[in-house]
Amino acid sequence: MKYRSLLVFSVLLAAIAVSCSKENASDSVKYQEFSGTEVEVGENAGANRLLVLNEGNFPGPSTLDLLDFRSKTYSANVFGQANPDVTQGIGSTGNELAVAGDRIWALMNASNQVVVMDKSSLKVLKILDIQSPRFIASDGAYAYITSYGAAVWGSALSQNGLLYRVKLDTYDITSLEVGPQPEGVAVKDGKIYVANSGGYNALKSNTVMRIDAASFQQEATFSAPVSNLKLLWASGNYLWGTSYDTYGPAPDYAFVSAASLYRMDKDGHNHKVIEGVSPSFATLAGDTLYAFGFGSMYKVSADGTVETLIFKDQVIKVKKESDDEEELFEEISVSLEGLYVSYACVNPSNGDIYLSVASYTGNSRLICVDKDLTFKWELESGLGAAHLLLQ
Repeated sequence: MKYRSLLVFSVLLAAIAVSCSKENASDSVKYQEFSGTEVEVGENAGANRLLVLNEGNFPGPSTLDLLDFRSKTYSANVFGQANPDVTQGIGSTGNELAVAGDRIWALMNASNQVVVMDKSSLKVLKILDIQSPRFIASDGAYAYITSYGAAVWGSALSQNGLLYRVKLDTYDITSLEVGPQPEGVAVKDGKIYVANSGGYNALKSNTVMRIDAASFQQEATFSAPVSNLKLLWASGNYLWGTSYDTYGPAPDYAFVSAASLYRMDKDGHNHKVIEGVSPSFATLAGDTLYAFGFGSMYKVSADGTVETLIFKDQVIKVKKESDDEEELFEEISVSLEGLYVSYACVNPSNGDIYLSVASYTGNSRLICVDKDLTFKWELESGLGAAHLLLQ
């Protein structure tokens, strides 16, 4: 096993109390065991296992792997082990892996389906036909799933997407039209918030919609301070969101602007863009937001020459509940040697951070650092390792 050290430039001083899943798993669950390979991962207090959804190489199939902390076993393609009769596997191009209604939901973008599994055995309970599913949130009664709908890349027409509402106990589905290419979705205090990207259009969207959960009707539309919106969270009195990097049209796809992290209140006012943060991925964990920037751009000339521009790999801790601008956020930086950190999550018991480093030509990497960002262990994972779920 090949280890790489992580260089810590500054240290987190505050205790970390955070979670990788949207609903915490019960300690009483008797998790199914799967065949796999023994690995050296050390102790992981409070965590039973870590699920890894590998996207695969588009439009090829995705796979679901599992790291069992109890038996110290890494099992590849546990979905196939749990569901040998599902010949097509879990689907293609997984976009999110989350817990809703005490079940695991895998959103498979290219397959136009959502796979719902038992959280212990990983056996399929339901497969929902949803076009181009993107992200999911839940309020305990319903799951809310954003969808690009029938929008097609490169189309001259701007087509709005959908927000699907799935009743957790019956799987009954209703939908509501939202903005173009909706991405992140958040639920808070009876309200649903949807971030629209407009990602298939030349003109990107900066709109965030507020929807009343009881009536499932749109109440308001806000303008975010950036466009091409991606992830979204509702925490405390604020909405927090990220945007995508933005590129120009074909054939050059020239770089236009870097991804951003922003904040505004739940009425769409008091905008603030967090300067210096350009996240490739971010995750809300407890009261802390972590944004991960891979900081790399690649320029390829006609003769195949590749120029790599590496800015700085970052892990950003944002203290969201403070209104004092001086206390708004503190930054810690970790050297990941120019690697693409595609996803991350945090152990709520001990603050360990798990990072997936995706490769689309071979095995990816799964890296664990502790709450002080000291390297702990590293494993090989599947093709295009992207989405992590801690149980």
